[in-house]
Amino acid sequence: MLDDGEWFECECGQFTHMGMLCCHTLKVMDYVGMKEMRKRHILKRWTKYARDILPQHLAHFKRNQVVNKSFTCRSSTLYLHAMELVRLGDASVTTYELVLVRLKDMIAEVSPLAETRDGIGFEDRQAAEANHNNIALAGAIVN
Repeated sequence: MLDDGEWFECECGQFTHMGMLCCHTLKVMDYVGMKEMRKRHILKRWTKYARDILPQHLAHFKRNQVVNKSFTCRSSTLYLHAMELVRLGDASVTTYELVLVRLKDMIAEVSPLAETRDGIGFEDRQAAEANHNNIALAGAIVN
């Protein structure tokens, strides 16, 4: 215990390494009767505000971004609705045929529109991440 209980440090080094208090420190805090964590032990990366400190390739996850432009929101919403169609379409031959026809019509209608990408779709993010990983790998090979 350092600074009159404002800071705890254990020789196991878990807080230094991972930014989380170890069980030893938690036990000492319990033993001395502490009822709440000191703000000094709550690192930003473990809070909901960690989105402010993201690297550039994850910037679309930052706080105060338009949620509907996030590929995760769009992908998740579309996926959930598509799975609902699969569930309903599997109920009978009639529903299967109707859902399949409508899906094929929708694919034909949407395909031309999907040729113009806004750069934040799921495939765009995958490509950006793959490119980022390739650059990092190339840098590691050169060094």
